[in-house]
Amino acid sequence: MRKCAVPERYVLLTERMLTGRRTKLSFDDFLSDFIDINNGNNQGCPLSMIFYAKLNDMMTREGGAFEWSMTHNSKFELSKLALMDFSTRPHQPTPLTLTDPYTNVSTTIAPSLTYCFLGVLFDPKLRWNAQTERASRSASAWINLVRRLARTSSDISAKGMRQLYTAVAIPKMSYAAEVWYTLPHHPTPDTKRRLGSIKFTQKLITEQRKAAITILGAMRTTAGDVLSIHAHL
Repeated sequence: MRKCAVPERYVLLTERMLTGRRTKLSFDDFLSDFIDINNGNNQGCPLSMIFYAKLNDMMTREGGAFEWSMTHNSKFELSKLALMDFSTRPHQPTPLTLTDPYTNVSTTIAPSLTYCFLGVLFDPKLRWNAQTERASRSASAWINLVRRLARTSSDISAKGMRQLYTAVAIPKMSYAAEVWYTLPHHPTPDTKRRLGSIKFTQKLITEQRKAAITILGAMRTTAGDVLSIHAHL
């Protein structure tokens, strides 16, 4: 911080915040003993993001990533890096420019509107619109595959079709749903409008109805709730 010309009073304040601190872990009915914090600041500190944004230099500092790349003869492909600015406020994201101090080659990374990380499409406002659209397309594709296998020539029983749907199709359609899916709900008892992934839920209900009709060989006019009960879905 002193190298960055941060005023001394803020340097001393930060030093006091990062020295002699301890915390406890609490979940369910468990409360741990005090744990000394010897690396960084305590979890939930509002200044942590400011420290990271202003003082992070893991790439260019001495002993950082660029130096490691040079000493290990392992060049970074900076063009593959992605940048996303997570903010609920409307603003113009700023590109990031990284300069390798050993080669003096600069790479500018433009902010992304969507990025796939571990199979999940992220967006700056975490609305998950792109992810739900892709999940909807995936649901339609997998249900069509299940219906193709349900033809009489494939000789797959209703039990086998149900097992195929629950073991393969459902996990594919709901991959990482814990991250991006919100169960439709009413925020308060007096609220009429529901919140959550309503559109995607309706899409899943439609696709599961198609799957149930395929598994049972039922008529298309059969109620969806009845189909789900008989197919044990």
